[in-house]
Amino acid sequence: VLGVFGFFCRFFADNFNIRFGYPRTDTCETCDRLKNVINVETNEESKMLLETEKQVHVSKAEFFYQDLKKYEEESKINNTTEVLCFDYQQNLPLPHVPAGDVFYKRQLWVYNFCIYSGKTGKSYFYMYDEAVAKKGKNEVISFLKHFFDTILDRQVTTIYLFSDNCSAQNKNHTLTQFLYTVVNTKMHGIKKIVHRYPEPGHSFLPCDRNFGQIEKQRRRQERVFLPVTYQNIVTKTSKKFKVINVTQNLILNFADHFKPKFKTQKQLLQLLTYRNMSYSEDGLRVSILSSIPTESQPFILEKPRTILTLPDLEFRLYHQPLPINPAKLKDVQDLVSKYVPPDCLYFYSSLTSHD
Repeated sequence: VLGVFGFFCRFFADNFNIRFGYPRTDTCETCDRLKNVINVETNEESKMLLETEKQVHVSKAEFFYQDLKKYEEESKINNTTEVLCFDYQQNLPLPHVPAGDVFYKRQLWVYNFCIYSGKTGKSYFYMYDEAVAKKGKNEVISFLKHFFDTILDRQVTTIYLFSDNCSAQNKNHTLTQFLYTVVNTKMHGIKKIVHRYPEPGHSFLPCDRNFGQIEKQRRRQERVFLPVTYQNIVTKTSKKFKVINVTQNLILNFADHFKPKFKTQKQLLQLLTYRNMSYSEDGLRVSILSSIPTESQPFILEKPRTILTLPDLEFRLYHQPLPINPAKLKDVQDLVSKYVPPDCLYFYSSLTSHD
């Protein structure tokens, strides 16, 4: 059906300049709310105020994307500038089989974290299953550190980060402390980091475009039994996609490492309100508006007489495979017994559960 619909869309677009859109998903809550209120508002003055509020909201969202495009273009001609976007893909299930009872069973998750480079147009995917690690702030920071250590061009001194507002992963004090430390210690020559956040509901990034390509390729794979199959799908999707197989040695406990080195920041920094955070050698400056780079005096986050450092392997977050919830593991094992071929059973036999 979609193929026929797509054919007619192209036919009318090419011959009559008429275009058809697909149904939108993941729309903005604020835009939808204001649209509904505006449609039923009868008072002209109130309606004008609501329309102005919507226009301001949309303008803020557009400014984020304009900046992303501007800095991405700059990074391609300026050796000292890099633009990075990062996000998690929707969880990938194991085992993935076209069977009806799958819809009633819990499955094991494979996680896929993407870092997109505006300078090169390449994307790096950190992939692992839920027995290896979780999807928290320590994981996100560990992947960023790995990218800085092993992939980032050594000529780069200024980095622009773009991510959504997810507080558990992308907008928390531990990430703030990490970026602050990177600049404070001039890690790999990095002197400035600017982290940009979009208006909630307007967070479509290059990573999401990559995930759409991967999902299209994944739908061609009827059955998936092992994490490595998902890795192969990602690799085959584009020549610009590279997969990093995550092991527990890569995940460090940044939260515990930074805790004694930094001041208590919950009252000092109201992170959820900020759209722009700029780290430089004089401290951290923040802004609640996307259109204003910095509006505060610089914050000095570390405690007095503290030498900032980054954690090493002594601060590994995990030291053994993570246990799976017993009820979930039972569902997985039931699916495995029915659908997983013998040569793939070794992966599931290594899974453990809570006592």
